[in-house]
Amino acid sequence: MRGAVALALVCGAAAAFAQTDHDNLDAGRPLRFEDAEPVAFRTLALEYGLGLGFSRRRSVGVNGDFELIYGSNLNGQLEIGFEELAYLYSFRQEIGNVPAMALKAEARFAGGARLRAIATKTVGRYDRLHANLDLDFSDGRAQLGGVLGYSHPLGYPREFNTTGLAEIAFVPGARSVSLGLGVRRQISPRAVLDFGVQSDLSAHATPLRLVAGYSTSF
Repeated sequence: MRGAVALALVCGAAAAFAQTDHDNLDAGRPLRFEDAEPVAFRTLALEYGLGLGFSRRRSVGVNGDFELIYGSNLNGQLEIGFEELAYLYSFRQEIGNVPAMALKAEARFAGGARLRAIATKTVGRYDRLHANLDLDFSDGRAQLGGVLGYSHPLGYPREFNTTGLAEIAFVPGARSVSLGLGVRRQISPRAVLDFGVQSDLSAHATPLRLVAGYSTSF
């Protein structure tokens, strides 16, 4: 009997770890920033996204993305997309006043790479601040960029299934500042929908971008 109870607890814990959580943030889902927490070890997650960009010439651009994320080790995850390959390693959990920290290396198939330093800190009870510092390598040059993000549970304490997001991003090479708002909604224990809107504050950039996506795990 005790063995059966122990097995049930282990299976339940494994199912919980395999969940896709609306409060776990990945880049592009739906905004640019991400948190310092990898997916659980041996978890496989799939993320799909669709973006609509509205230019100042009133034309509309459409782009889609797909990414596979695998918990390759206890503190790291491997990310494979249509355009890039990346690895994130979390080397510090949040303890007291010290934020969670991670490093991410990304290589683009078309050429170029990016290094990202990530810090995530809880403020208050469930709100979180996120800082992403980027070093982008392209066309033989290294350029700095970064994102400051904020996440807040919507509807708490009545419910805890939706996270609101806000960001201000400094885009490497574009000499542009971008603002974004988004939301992530839990629709099942293993699935999340996300929606976002971004605006680049530059005369030569895309003034409005709409993003929608879906994430699930196995």
